Amino acid sequence: MSLIKSINFKISLFFILVITIMIVASNGTIYMMFSKIMVNRMIEDQANIMLQNKKNIENLTNGINQATAYFFSNKAIADILNRDSDDALQVLIDQSVLQDQLDNFSTVPILSSLDSYHTTLFLFDGYQISKELNSLAINERTFDKNRVSNSVSVSNESWYRATEEADGALYTFTLPQDNNHIYIARLLRNKYIRVPNYIDNMGVIVVGIDRNYFSSHIEASRLTESTQIYLVNDSQQVIYSNNTEAVGQQISSYNIPQAKLERSNEESFTLRDTRGDVITTVYTLQWGWKLVTMIPKNDITASLAVIRNIIIITTLLCIITGGGLTILISKRISQPITRLAMTMRHIRSTSNIDVSIKSPQQDEIGYLYNSFNSMMKRIHHLMDDVYESTNKQKDEELKRLQAQINPHFIYNTLDAINWMVLSKNDEKVITMVSSLADILRYSIKHPDDKVQLSEEIAHVKTYAQIQLIRYSHFAVTYEIDPSILDMQVPKFIIQPLVENAIMHGISKLKKDGKIEIIGRRFEETIQMMVVDNGPGADAELLNNYLRGSVQVLRDSDGFGIQNVNERVKINYGNRYGLSYRNNEDGQLFAIIILPYESNSNGS
Repeated sequence: MSLIKSINFKISLFFILVITIMIVASNGTIYMMFSKIMVNRMIEDQANIMLQNKKNIENLTNGINQATAYFFSNKAIADILNRDSDDALQVLIDQSVLQDQLDNFSTVPILSSLDSYHTTLFLFDGYQISKELNSLAINERTFDKNRVSNSVSVSNESWYRATEEADGALYTFTLPQDNNHIYIARLLRNKYIRVPNYIDNMGVIVVGIDRNYFSSHIEASRLTESTQIYLVNDSQQVIYSNNTEAVGQQISSYNIPQAKLERSNEESFTLRDTRGDVITTVYTLQWGWKLVTMIPKNDITASLAVIRNIIIITTLLCIITGGGLTILISKRISQPITRLAMTMRHIRSTSNIDVSIKSPQQDEIGYLYNSFNSMMKRIHHLMDDVYESTNKQKDEELKRLQAQINPHFIYNTLDAINWMVLSKNDEKVITMVSSLADILRYSIKHPDDKVQLSEEIAHVKTYAQIQLIRYSHFAVTYEIDPSILDMQVPKFIIQPLVENAIMHGISKLKKDGKIEIIGRRFEETIQMMVVDNGPGADAELLNNYLRGSVQVLRDSDGFGIQNVNERVKINYGNRYGLSYRNNEDGQLFAIIILPYESNSNGS
């Protein structure tokens, strides 16, 4: 017996697979749960840090918002703006006062952690004093100290127009040519201004803050090396990021859905980029600002490498240990069964059934051993019974052969009578005796075998000759497809139908009786029909009798047709058999359906 077919191998393989699946599943589940806990813990830690950053940024914007309120009620600046004087000395004095006021503003503490910042005040160019001020363009050099300027050179800048549209709210922006500052601008109003057409609009103040302020806080917030943090203004423009390439770009270019940016519940969600899965969180700040963190999931799971390796090693050790124990245990369990199988193999090869084996243990295996011993004893007794039965069967066969002597004797006797009648030239008697002899010969010859259809038709013709002597007022016609004449059919399936046609049809006529025997092929079946022009019978009643729903026929015992139907079904199956039908004139058709089987071996 091959190793693969042995029960020891099958038991071992089964339990090794079960142990492997259970260990891998349990350890894999533990690893996934631990990984999930680690991811959630890191997200929670990052969230706590970012909430502090959020608070710091909001404190900064609140500080700027409050500090710039200094200009809203500054009467000294309002007096200068209201003054319409072209006196050169007064202009110099007013410029000095404006610079002093701006310097005083710079001393207002915006945030304790903000070491320094510079401001530029852009006055509307409609004021008289604005005409005397320098026109500065905003750039890095503008913010090396506090300056006052008119708005001529910046009034068409996009940030300036956006600040005006913000109507007093803070507006943040960056400049492509300046990577060192983040700018916060605000439209200033002063209730003391009386200049027509300007209402109380004073100008725009721009605060320039060194990026290092954000860098010092945000860089310390990264839990992993690849974590990226973005500070986004209300226009969804990145104004600060540790990814310097992102500054000035739209945050939407990083595939963050707009719906996520607009929500304020600070839930984490996963995106996919070139780094794989990225855990992203959006924090909403004041004035529509956003603080976005993106942590590659690989950074988190990388810290689990040691734990993963420990789990893999543990899993392999458990599988090896479990597999070894399984092989030892399965061998001990299967050894008695293997011994029983070897004994049975020995019996098959030697035909020696006089065998008994001792049970190794008193359990289910012991029950198998005891049952095997009982079975072998039973087989031994059955073989003795078969031997005796075979001898009896031989005796019965001999008796059956002896019983066939009588039909042979009748046949020989009829043959002798035929020769005697021939000597007297009585043609009818000669024909009847000769036909009877043919019928007896046909019935004796291989009674259980099939014959060619042509032989069965020849037998019917012989039978019809005898009946024509008795009933001379009918004729028999044959319409048989030549292609089916060599097909093998059971003996005596047509003659009983012809006999019924004569006894229950033709015998009731006084003249012009007619019997038609028709054989046709329809693809894979053949149809044999016997039709007579007698008074007919109820086809439905005959069919019910053949199906068993009617037990007795009125004018006949029905043995012949039932015998034909059963023998056809036994030979070919329930799809085939005998049935009856009436045509429109009431004629009865007896129809036998047989499968078409060509006679490849001959008769």
